[in-house]
Amino acid sequence: MNEFLEDPAILGEFISESNEHLESLEPKLLQLEKEPDNLELLNDIFRSFHTIKGASSFLSLTQITKLSHKLENVLDGLRRGKLKVTSEIIDLLFGGVDLLKALFEDLSSGERKRMERLCADSLKEVDEFIEEVEKKVKQVEPKKAKKKEDEAFEEEKEVFLEAAQQHLRNMQECLAKIEEKGWSPELVNALFRVFHSLKSSSSYVGFEEIKKLAEKEEELLEKIRKEKISPSEELTSLFRSSYDILTKLVNNIKDKGREEIDVGPLLKSIGGAVQGKEFEPEKSLSTAEQPLRMKKAEKTPREKTVRGGTIRVEEAKLDLLMNLASELIINRAAFFAISEKLDSKYRIPEISRELRDAAQTMRRITTDLQVLATDLHMRPIKNLFNKFPRMVRDLSQERGKKINLKIFGEETRLDKMVIEEIGDPLIHLVRNAVDHGIETPEERKKKGKSPTGTIILSASQEGNNVVIKVEDDGRGMDPELIRRTAIEKGVINEDRARSLSRKECLELIFLPGFSTARKVTEISGRGVGMDVVKNNIKKLKGEIGIDTRIDVGTTFSIKLPLTLAIINVLLIGAGDQTFALPLTSIAETVEVSSTQIKAILKKQSIVLRGDILGIVKLSELLGLSNGRRENERTRIVVIQAEGKRIGLIVDELYRQEEIVIKPLGGCLPDIQGLAGATILGDGRVILILDPQQLIQLAERG
Repeated sequence: MNEFLEDPAILGEFISESNEHLESLEPKLLQLEKEPDNLELLNDIFRSFHTIKGASSFLSLTQITKLSHKLENVLDGLRRGKLKVTSEIIDLLFGGVDLLKALFEDLSSGERKRMERLCADSLKEVDEFIEEVEKKVKQVEPKKAKKKEDEAFEEEKEVFLEAAQQHLRNMQECLAKIEEKGWSPELVNALFRVFHSLKSSSSYVGFEEIKKLAEKEEELLEKIRKEKISPSEELTSLFRSSYDILTKLVNNIKDKGREEIDVGPLLKSIGGAVQGKEFEPEKSLSTAEQPLRMKKAEKTPREKTVRGGTIRVEEAKLDLLMNLASELIINRAAFFAISEKLDSKYRIPEISRELRDAAQTMRRITTDLQVLATDLHMRPIKNLFNKFPRMVRDLSQERGKKINLKIFGEETRLDKMVIEEIGDPLIHLVRNAVDHGIETPEERKKKGKSPTGTIILSASQEGNNVVIKVEDDGRGMDPELIRRTAIEKGVINEDRARSLSRKECLELIFLPGFSTARKVTEISGRGVGMDVVKNNIKKLKGEIGIDTRIDVGTTFSIKLPLTLAIINVLLIGAGDQTFALPLTSIAETVEVSSTQIKAILKKQSIVLRGDILGIVKLSELLGLSNGRRENERTRIVVIQAEGKRIGLIVDELYRQEEIVIKPLGGCLPDIQGLAGATILGDGRVILILDPQQLIQLAERG
């Protein structure tokens, strides 16, 4: 019994990561067929098989280890030039990937708790495929020198001995418990797993005596499991004898001894026990022909609740769960709307109170469901971050730079849709750090820096947002150089450029077509630009900021919502319509008198705690007719985005509410200032405002 194999978290992580390797192999094999001399790609493919082999060997998954090891040998032959990339070899490797996927599917769909048959049904198919691989390799590959064969065997032997010693320790623990407390279904299954694993691993390395003995004991335990044989003290002694002989056999291999160990008599005794012959069961138990009666230990409620394990769920089903939770939230709001109507309009307070109590219960349940659905939709960002170490290594070598990449906060969780969309912008930012940020070792030495630069990629949760940072200790960015470049490229006129603050100068790099690069490189200057980076982040309702100092370094900070589906908003009125503003973008709400509103530089403004704040009517900003009379007091919602603030004059401030975002479809998706729509509890469809776009509209107006 491999204790790590029994850990659902470890097993689940192994299956997940192996499936990721297998998914990535298909496009790589297609590319290899077109680029047969691409050694980097070949090494990448080799590493995937090698990783699967190493992890499966650690978990004693012999069939997967055996197959991935053989496929690794094929790749090694290609790497060393002993084999050539042909369509036939590619077909062979594709077949291996398909079969490995089938084995992992078997592993995933089996009963995780027991793991009794580790892909045993596929063993014949695996062996046939390995035989085909070996046959084709031998047609092309020269015979290996005996020395190489000996080295390979020694390596395999060491792996086997390490696993075998663990199997023996597990066997000893099981037998000690049996001798102390008697037989139980759990101990029968545990012993079965030990002998099954030992049989598979010894068969792979070619230790026949160990294999035969483990195979016979596995057969005997299978009979006990199926209640065809009853356990007894005599059987316990038989298994103890097997343990002693197996220990001697393993030590004999370890010490390279020459001790003659005859397993024949023991095999005969076990065979007799399997057949129900030459074996006298204990009198206190029923005869060997009668079925086994073992009382299963009852689990406490706590044990049943805490039972671990993971299951594979289709992403489409998780999305459906998220949508259903969202619909429940909309329906929950309807309960409160009906309750309010009963109380205020129809004057039925008693029924209203009962309905409100029922709605409160529904609120609790739907909140728990929403939290669960959101959590299931979240993924650790490490799967995205794990792409960068090799990328930075390869790019730094290409550019003749020394760079140390540090990663923090990889366990931070984020909506899977956000992770999928933020990948390309992050790649561009990291590439820019390598190409433009970090200097060459010679440059760094002249500046008194270490010749090795540092890039830090980090993630952290701040409230309902996740902040991702890309930091480097390189040359930094010069706002004045950016200002001059923008003028030279015609991105902005000279008068406007002179009035820009330092922060505004830095933000010029996000304009289309802007670049300070003197030449186009393979790393930067092509493909996705910084303007697209910013636009992609805006689509995710996020923000990006820059902090830089010359010869100290640059930090790009990306602020993203945890999830895109459910948000808290403030319901406001403008003209004759109701809108929703995300609470995360609202700094505060204030009420001022008409005398406090001043015209500064031809724009309406107020002085708020010593600072001048520009204000604008939301109805005018959105082009709505305003049929309401001016009041003595003016309600203002102060919104902020990308470091800018503006006050929105609104007609009404209603209430805070949790809403579900629905994307705009048809002819509406490109309307400025709108982020989506939602359905209120009373059935009304209202529009959700986009604070970033509102600020941009106000600046242009």
